[in-house]
Amino acid sequence: MGTTSQIWIAICVYVVVAIIRKELRLELGLSQIFQVLSVNVFEQIPLDQLVTQIRYQNVGPEICNQLMLKDF
Repeated sequence: MGTTSQIWIAICVYVVVAIIRKELRLELGLSQIFQVLSVNVFEQIPLDQLVTQIRYQNVGPEICNQLMLKDF
């Protein structure tokens, strides 16, 4: 697969996620939605349910990939 194909696929995915975000009236930003999708890529859960689960887990305004260290 050439670089051109990868760019077009990335653009298509971006546009589809932006449309889904608008249709579902999601408050999360596109980067946050992409992060949720990347973590749950093999889950067969509808996007609106994933976002609802995150909203009610009392997560801060930004979802972070950084590891959390315990206080010792």
